[in-house]
Amino acid sequence: MAQKVSKRAASKAADNSRLKRSGISYKDAGVSIDEADRAVSSIRTLARKTFTSGVLTDIGSFGGGFLLKGYRQPVLVSSADGVGTKLKLAPHRPPFDDRRGSG
Repeated sequence: MAQKVSKRAASKAADNSRLKRSGISYKDAGVSIDEADRAVSSIRTLARKTFTSGVLTDIGSFGGGFLLKGYRQPVLVSSADGVGTKLKLAPHRPPFDDRRGSG
């Protein structure tokens, strides 16, 4: 487990370094890595209580793996997109009307 944490921390540091070179950080984009880690940890504890024998991966993996019965070696993989793709796409989109805090 410690090795996974180290790889994840290294990956975050590399991502943050790339963003800083481009003039924006996760913090600038409104993202708190520490808060995200705390949220994932809380969710992980609750989600593990729902795991069945078909669950192949833990929370925090690239995608959730689930064994499908009735097929030969089938695995359903599902994932949700994080902030990284949005940061890459944002410069290519027209500005939007930011209404945070207006209501």
